[in-house]
Amino acid sequence: MNVLMLCHRLPYPPVKGEKIRALHHLRALSRRHAVTLVTLADEPDYERDRDAVSAIVKEVEVVPIAPRLAKLASLKALWRRRPMTLDYFFAAAFRDRVAQLLSGRRWDVIFVYCSAMAQYVEQVHHVPVVIDFVDLDSQKYAQYARRRSPMAPLYRLEARRLEAYERRIAHHSRLNIVVSPAEAARFRELIPGVRPQVLPLVVDTEYFAPPSPATPAGRPTIVFTGVMDYVPNVDAVQYFAEQVFPRIRAASGARFVIVGQRPSGAVRRLARRDGIEVTGRVPDVRTYLAQAHVAVAPLRIAQGMQTKVLEAMAMRLPVVVTSKAYEGLHAEPGRDLIVEDSPDAFAGAITRLLDDAALRASIGAAARGFVESAHSVETGAEQLERLLIAATGAETATPAGAPA
Repeated sequence: MNVLMLCHRLPYPPVKGEKIRALHHLRALSRRHAVTLVTLADEPDYERDRDAVSAIVKEVEVVPIAPRLAKLASLKALWRRRPMTLDYFFAAAFRDRVAQLLSGRRWDVIFVYCSAMAQYVEQVHHVPVVIDFVDLDSQKYAQYARRRSPMAPLYRLEARRLEAYERRIAHHSRLNIVVSPAEAARFRELIPGVRPQVLPLVVDTEYFAPPSPATPAGRPTIVFTGVMDYVPNVDAVQYFAEQVFPRIRAASGARFVIVGQRPSGAVRRLARRDGIEVTGRVPDVRTYLAQAHVAVAPLRIAQGMQTKVLEAMAMRLPVVVTSKAYEGLHAEPGRDLIVEDSPDAFAGAITRLLDDAALRASIGAAARGFVESAHSVETGAEQLERLLIAATGAETATPAGAPA
């Protein structure tokens, strides 16, 4: 097939969940199909990253945007009655190039990655459109709006407008994809009459392989990984540092390492506390996972499935998560990972793991087995292939994933 893929951010380097999933899609589709990727890029060094992606797909076209200007442009949406998300990810050059490609070539399918990019093909009817929503962005803003913040009214407005947009494009597309059964259920509730398919996250289990030796040396270490200017991650580490970690440090003298690029001022200030380290961007996150005794995902704002959780599990690292971070996983609590929500229970679970090497080994081994069986790259590639073939009508096929 000739596949035109539209992406809201250049999917490289694979340092955050949305880029990792998009990159796996590109690799899976490029095995058998001719893929042309048209993508926005909001990072200044995108040329190097474009070259890395060019080695995977047939063709890559990048339209750069300046984040500050995009944010200013998105404010126009307030009086245009549009979601700000759409104006942030709108570029006239991108629109024009997509129009040229659609008029000048034959395409079997348009694969839209993340809902904001569907604005460029809403009027397209002669080519099947498939949208990977991953999760419903409107519900992320709804969660923001429920928190005490001067921005809450703005988040509430964005959630309402974005939900209406998601409903419209979901009815327009040939096939809609989400990341988990929980997200599919939410999708059905908010967008009646549309039956999404589930395509779970995948992890490269060869890349995220268990370290040797399996038992890390040195001081008990707890690790959190993620892009550290992202609101849910900032909230998570602040909550953990303030309400959970003091209980653990008093009992074990552990350290808490926050690993990830672009730490916000609030995150950097956490490094002033005893036992807390903030790394900023690192060459290889696996180094920090391999040196840790426990990984945590104390998320209180979350949507969809968490890549950071699966990567730690793949490295045979026991993970303690909140129920928000657990949503969408079919892992078994108590066997594959530990799920707790209250500060006392969360701290208690980590303390038990730090004190008991056999318990860490048991949960870590089960975690690795779960990722290998349910989230392998090969399984994900086969599922995506069947979904696109079914959407295009190229041959009779039963879509993979959980139907709504």
